[in-house]
Amino acid sequence: EIDTDIPVYAYRKDKKLIFPTGQFTTTLTTGSLLYGIKAGHVKKILQVACYRKDNIFHDYVDYFYNKRLEYRAAKNPAFAYVCKLLLNSLYGKFGQKTSRLIHSGKNGKVKDVRRLIVDYKTHKKSIHQVFFGLETITAQGEQEAVNSVPAISAHVTDYARLYLWKLIEAADIKNCFYCDTDSLIVNEKGINNLAAFKDIDRLGWLKVEATTCRVDIRGAKNYTFGEEVRIKGIPRKAKRNKSGSFSYPVFPSMIGE
Repeated sequence: EIDTDIPVYAYRKDKKLIFPTGQFTTTLTTGSLLYGIKAGHVKKILQVACYRKDNIFHDYVDYFYNKRLEYRAAKNPAFAYVCKLLLNSLYGKFGQKTSRLIHSGKNGKVKDVRRLIVDYKTHKKSIHQVFFGLETITAQGEQEAVNSVPAISAHVTDYARLYLWKLIEAADIKNCFYCDTDSLIVNEKGINNLAAFKDIDRLGWLKVEATTCRVDIRGAKNYTFGEEVRIKGIPRKAKRNKSGSFSYPVFPSMIGE
């Protein structure tokens, strides 16, 4: 049970992750739990799950981060980007849910189609797809994958959020307009306050991606920074239609997501 005046503890409401203040009950991993106890925000612990801990990603991260620096120095952006993807994506695999194939068969009567189906009662999602005459219906993310260990992914994201909060405090929350998984949009005073955290070649440190005099923030993962429009799920090269919708090519797999 939490009683906090700062928005640092994650809480899931209506399938959305929010960071409220006040009194609520939530699940914390090691980092946030220790932070909350030290700050006096944790009022009561209801259940505990214990795990043996180890620094399981050290060698993996050390290898690929140094490789990324090598490729960057050799002016090989493609390989440097592959290393970045490998670094960023591994931890999520431990918390991944697997899709479930509901239907598979031939359908030569329908043109290639791909559509998202959302059950209005349960809000569960499935993908209906006809591709080269093969029809599939796949339930999305319903079951925990065989080799998943959600505690690993939860700890990684929690430590990342705590570090992001540390940066917000360093910048001063009054100077922060927006934050995402690994980024902040701050004003000039905020960026000056973060000078000690900037180093493009150090793992986990900051670099200035861009500057602008105009930012339009419409919601989470939905904003315009200068001339660049960023909306989750919409590629940057997507074409905006008069109706406000977007068009872009999609190359679906044969089975699903």
